[in-house]
Amino acid sequence: MRQNRRGRVWLAALAIAAALLGREVASARGVETERGEWPENWPKELEPFREQASSISYGFDVWTQYYIITFRTREEFEAVWPVLLKLKSAGAPLCLRTPDAPKTDVNDPAVVRDRPQVWIVCPVPEIAKYELQPNGEYRLIAPWSDSAVLDKGVLAERVVKRKADGKWVVWEDNGADGDFILPAHQARVQLTLYVDGEVVDLNRIPLPKDTPILDERKLSPNR
Repeated sequence: MRQNRRGRVWLAALAIAAALLGREVASARGVETERGEWPENWPKELEPFREQASSISYGFDVWTQYYIITFRTREEFEAVWPVLLKLKSAGAPLCLRTPDAPKTDVNDPAVVRDRPQVWIVCPVPEIAKYELQPNGEYRLIAPWSDSAVLDKGVLAERVVKRKADGKWVVWEDNGADGDFILPAHQARVQLTLYVDGEVVDLNRIPLPKDTPILDERKLSPNR
């Protein structure tokens, strides 16, 4: 297994700091592993992509897990696209970007990539688990309360634990830090697709129904 040694050292340092402080470290940036470390019970069709993927656990205001798969050919992407859709939370958006879109925040883990990719954006594995359903889709098992569910049963993007009763509720980044135990957490599974028009061609794949499409490709200076 190839793993980023600096990431392992950093992660150990964070764990020590958390133990010394007796609380979660909210100022951490991220730890990257040069392999796709998604759960073992995820679709078997993803297994061949582990070595051409990477994983980022990122936390500042919101702890989030990213699994990034880079695609080399149109055939391999189109074969696995329907499988990726089974992981996405119902009603969660699909974000579209171009590989050459400019980076707006140097501390954002969503760095510019020059290759077609999919980013699986999900809760950190220490918090959430996944359960395969009879229809082939995956159900997210997490401690979120009913308060984290929005209209039409759609999970909120981010949740935070409330001090008053320990429940995980929708995090609206409203600055009321005194009422919550920070940091917040990514609550649902979303997909970000880096569209190059060749390997990833939107004209050749089905887009999920009842899914908001966030088209951020206009950020590209070449579009």
